[in-house]
Amino acid sequence: MTGYGRSDRSSLSGRRRGPLPPGRLGVLFAVFLALLVYQRDYLLLVLAGLGLILYEFLARRRK
Repeated sequence: MTGYGRSDRSSLSGRRRGPLPPGRLGVLFAVFLALLVYQRDYLLLVLAGLGLILYEFLARRRK
């Protein structure tokens, strides 16, 4: 299987990848929020906050 990345191989074999660890998810979200603040796109900033609240709610219900 040449030419496939690591994630491609795991998805082809049928294994499901788990969610991102909280540290990586936090860093990714912080970078995303910084970009939205820099662009002054406050509507997307509010939607991102609502998405984070919804994600936390669904993650807690799963446990």
